[in-house]
Amino acid sequence: MVMAHLVAPNAGHVTAIDVFERQVQHAERDMRAVRPDLLPVCTFAVANAWSFQSEQKFDAIAVAAQCATVPQNLVALLKPGGRLVLPLGPVVPINSKRADKYNPYWLVEAGAEGEPPVREERAGPISVNFLPLLPVA
Repeated sequence: MVMAHLVAPNAGHVTAIDVFERQVQHAERDMRAVRPDLLPVCTFAVANAWSFQSEQKFDAIAVAAQCATVPQNLVALLKPGGRLVLPLGPVVPINSKRADKYNPYWLVEAGAEGEPPVREERAGPISVNFLPLLPVA
């Protein structure tokens, strides 16, 4: 909902995906109940982020799941100068005693079409622990 709220004033569009159909249904239901005015700028889909493909290129992609590596298929979906932000690092259970259970947000900025990213770096000072971005079952 936050992404839709941010892009709506500029005639933007949000594509929201989740590997679980139930999560997609809940997201659409909640938006319909709380901010129905944002539904026209959103598309909801059941899809796996590790294999997600689209003809559309994106200005920004935000991943809300822990990734051990950067999903290169998502980098390929960025417009030149587009940005991918994701929690990057080892997937560690939240109840773990390991010191590295919190991982940084990571920023990847796309280069020109067909070129490697122009920037890959930590995106800010906070560290997080998310559920893992699930691979294709």
